[in-house]
Amino acid sequence: MRKKLTQMSDLPSLDWALNLDKHKPEPPKVISVNGWDFLADQAHNIGPYFTNELLARIHQKKTCNTLIVGEAGIWKTSCGIQICRVLNKRFTIESIVYSDTEYYSVLQNQKFKKGDPLLFDEPQFYAFNRDFFKQQQNALVKSITSQRFLVRPLFIALINANLIDLQIRKYLCKYQIECTDRGKARVMEIIPHFREDKVHYRHICDLEYGIMDNDLCDRDSCLDCSKLSDCKLFRAKYERKKAKHVMPKYVEEERKSQNRENKSLTEEDIADIAYPLRQQYVKANGRIDVNKLLIVLRECPKHINLAHTQAYLVKTILETHWRNDFQSNI
Repeated sequence: MRKKLTQMSDLPSLDWALNLDKHKPEPPKVISVNGWDFLADQAHNIGPYFTNELLARIHQKKTCNTLIVGEAGIWKTSCGIQICRVLNKRFTIESIVYSDTEYYSVLQNQKFKKGDPLLFDEPQFYAFNRDFFKQQQNALVKSITSQRFLVRPLFIALINANLIDLQIRKYLCKYQIECTDRGKARVMEIIPHFREDKVHYRHICDLEYGIMDNDLCDRDSCLDCSKLSDCKLFRAKYERKKAKHVMPKYVEEERKSQNRENKSLTEEDIADIAYPLRQQYVKANGRIDVNKLLIVLRECPKHINLAHTQAYLVKTILETHWRNDFQSNI
């Protein structure tokens, strides 16, 4: 059984998508678009409106870059992936990117053809540093501007549109999908004013969709599944790839946070941390081995990196405060 997607519109101007005849409404039926099932109900204006509009723009080599916004855990990426898979049956996990470097690499990859969509997942999450994020977005503006010539539709999933560069969200994206709940969203067309710095948003249709691969697995999440590590479903591959990119970021940010905390530590504070570890850096004669002290502090839970001059200050404090435990050189 193939997945069913619902797209509902209140706009008569989009009736061309199904060649509807208002005077002779047809009974509800299921139609196939690129191997996916869509409910078509002329009486209630239900049909693959947004899908057909995207396919038409791709065929005409027009831009159809799309922002997908909504709170965390509301299936933004699932929505984007399902749209990409409808647009192109060859859509693979390689077309989901998490950084600007990966984005440029996929754009240059010759295995991808014109019309193959690309999904940029949560770009703000992978660029915590504000200065770096600004540089990253400046580069994205340049590449997205010229991306139309590659005919590669770009979907960007993020929590809030304001987290992306103003030029991208106002002038380089054609649509904005606003996820209001899990499986529910509304599609807005972004219409910039030609003479003024204004942007209008026109409601095109509503989307209803299920979680990815819901016809193959009845689980609502892959995260607690024992088969996640070797599951062949697309959503399992997505979770594995995301974890591969997310976990190193957590480790990196923990290290940066620890370094920031360590900079506020005085030599007195460091001596208090080093004292309980004295057996690891004290020689047999009771004297402190400064080189071992450096290593011990670097490998302790706080991961304190000291210069040799600081290490000697800490050594002096230790020998002064705890004279009975250390043999001074003096």
